[in-house]
Amino acid sequence: MLDASCGVLSNLQEAVVSESLSQLSSLLESQAEDRLAALASFAQNSLGNGAGDDKAFTTALCQAVAQIVKNGEGSGPERVLFGEILGRLGDPRLLCPADASYWAPIQDEDIQIEVGRHPVTHSEFAAFVTSDAFQNDAHWTTDGLAWRDSNAKTWSFLATRVDPALVVPNQPVVGATWFEAMAYASSIGARLPTVSERLLIVRGIEKRPYPWGEPFGSNKANTREEALQRPCAVGLFRSDCTPDGVWDLAGNAGEWLADTVGEQRSYNPGSWKQDSLASWAKARALGNPEYRGDDLGFRLVRDR
Repeated sequence: MLDASCGVLSNLQEAVVSESLSQLSSLLESQAEDRLAALASFAQNSLGNGAGDDKAFTTALCQAVAQIVKNGEGSGPERVLFGEILGRLGDPRLLCPADASYWAPIQDEDIQIEVGRHPVTHSEFAAFVTSDAFQNDAHWTTDGLAWRDSNAKTWSFLATRVDPALVVPNQPVVGATWFEAMAYASSIGARLPTVSERLLIVRGIEKRPYPWGEPFGSNKANTREEALQRPCAVGLFRSDCTPDGVWDLAGNAGEWLADTVGEQRSYNPGSWKQDSLASWAKARALGNPEYRGDDLGFRLVRDR
């Protein structure tokens, strides 16, 4: 009886997958005005049924959603939703620091560095905090080590108790302290950018006020003006990118910087929670190194 039941379940699974692939094909070929809304609803439902467990189907769905994200199709809320779906599926755009294409070369007469093309993502940072590297004292500053061992609530603990919209794999990690950001950077032979380095990354030798140039305008970056009220997948706002291919410098999540001012640390505040004034290349804010913000992450640089 057990073997027979397994056979029936297998046949049902195959039928679900076959029907889902057919529906996906039809939706991709559709020219209806509600095509994107229908596709988003279909993708969400598919992740909750048997089709979401089939590799061939999830690969096809992932490719379709990735293309929509790459094309920048849909309204802001629709793009955010597709970005989140892609994150749940396994975003093929994401790289790790061991990949050469993770980095973009940046230089002028005084600075020669490589910078992460995207902010450090949730999935990237989560892998660090659950690894042995997090407990390796050599990766921490003296103050950071004292903080880590002070019974402070960990990022992992807090990440299970926040709005799910903040902890999507392909979104910038938020809520990391400066100490944790520094430790992760050290663990892979990188560091946080300085104020002057980030200025060069954003402005280039052309001295752009924003990554794309000017003016600021609408639909340029994930800032408060867009009213999305949450972070989004990296690289979702096609304009928020420099000619060097560095994304999300004006909005989405603010970024810790290496500079120390007294007992505080510098960061760039441009994020989903802040208005466009915070996205200006020269905008700066200060925070205590143990501060956690739901719109504050970080990016890596390394010397060339």
